[in-house]
Amino acid sequence: MKLKIQQGSTSQLAAVFIQDSSATDGSGLTGLAYNSSGLTWYWFQAGDASPTQVTPATATVGTWASGGFVEVDSTNMPGVYEIGIPDAAINAAGITYMMLKGATDMAPVLIEIECDEIGYQSATQVTADLSAAAVQAARSEMDSNSTQLALIVEDTAELQGDWTDGGRLDLLLDGLITEIDTATAEPGQGAPAATLKRGQKLDYLYKWARNKVEQTATERKHYADDGTTVDHKSTVSDDGSTFTRGEMATGA
Repeated sequence: MKLKIQQGSTSQLAAVFIQDSSATDGSGLTGLAYNSSGLTWYWFQAGDASPTQVTPATATVGTWASGGFVEVDSTNMPGVYEIGIPDAAINAAGITYMMLKGATDMAPVLIEIECDEIGYQSATQVTADLSAAAVQAARSEMDSNSTQLALIVEDTAELQGDWTDGGRLDLLLDGLITEIDTATAEPGQGAPAATLKRGQKLDYLYKWARNKVEQTATERKHYADDGTTVDHKSTVSDDGSTFTRGEMATGA
């Protein structure tokens, strides 16, 4: 026979049918008691090194006792016995196997118990268990995201550094963009750089739009943060119908 019980449940009763091995019609064996000669009871959960013996104990129908073994009704339900499943046998999730055997004319009884993390006996219990599982899944996801966030901000020196001039954008993009094509210079440095990385290109655009600019009839100059150093410049011309600005170059 097979049963489904929520893991960690306690004081669980089960009814088992014991056939009379001497009968040819499949009828049940009556008259057994917890102390019947030869009666043995063992349980085993997948992964255990060896089975655990249960000592059958006296019991009353409808009342749980660990190892309890009692006949239900020899006249109206011959062969049906109620057993008290030991709590330890269903304490962990998995499949628990039980076998009762050994008494005279007793056919062995094998019981398979599926110990689930969710209880199926009531809608309230199912809802509660599923909610708990959802919370655990969300917690795992949060733990994973927290780990990723920690990796992004682990450089505290960078967090404590300059947050102006696009620094916030640079920090947010750090680690997400490894390289943004190529350019001739890094803003505010006055020296050529082969590649603009992470948020530097946004930083470049921000400075280009914010810093001091001077323009004459032939030249346009973009200044560094100090307002006096020429960061980039380009040639300009205007023939009265077309305004042209040449490619920007670094330095004064």
